[in-house]
Amino acid sequence: RVADVRTLRPEALVREVQRNPGIHGQNLAGRVTWLLLPDNPWRHRLIGVRLAGLLKLPNAAPDLVRILTNRERPGLVLRLLGAHFREPSRAVVEQLSTM
Repeated sequence: RVADVRTLRPEALVREVQRNPGIHGQNLAGRVTWLLLPDNPWRHRLIGVRLAGLLKLPNAAPDLVRILTNRERPGLVLRLLGAHFREPSRAVVEQLSTM
């Protein structure tokens, strides 16, 4: 049974795509683009990065490069947790290498 990916929360969306990678493909391109928007929480952007890599979406590459080159400093809490930059750039490099 395939879930309705339009209504899934971001975390459940990743699990669904991992279970059925070939089914969704380009149908999720708009959702991934939305998840990569700068105003979304970093957790959602990270999920968008994972989905772009899992689905091998070439149209997400400009957003991934934007995230990778963003050198904005994170907030205090993220700095205390060890983050050097606001965006999850290590994950972007991993996903870009799979595309």
